[in-house]
Amino acid sequence: MSNTIHALADDVQAELAHLRQQVDGLMTQSISPTVSALAHRAEDAAHAASHAVTAKADELSATVKAQPLAAIAVAGAAGFLLAGLFNFMSRR
Repeated sequence: MSNTIHALADDVQAELAHLRQQVDGLMTQSISPTVSALAHRAEDAAHAASHAVTAKADELSATVKAQPLAAIAVAGAAGFLLAGLFNFMSRR
C-alpha cells in the first residue's frame, strides 16, 4: 500500500514538473515577444515625445529671441498670477 502511495506521489510530481515545463515554454513563446513589442512601442513613444519637447523648446527660444519684450511681459504676467494664486491659497 505504501509503495502504491509513493508511486502515485511520484507520478503526480512528475506530471507537475511536466506541466511547469509546458507553462514555461508557453510563457517564452507567447508572453516574451508581446512584452518585447510593447517595450519597443514605449521606447518609440518616449523618443517621439522627447523630439516633440525639443522642437517646442527650440520654437519657444526662437520666439523669445525674436520678441524679447513680449516674452518678458508674458513671464511677468505669469509670475503675477502665480503670486496671486499662492497668496489666495495661503489664506485658506
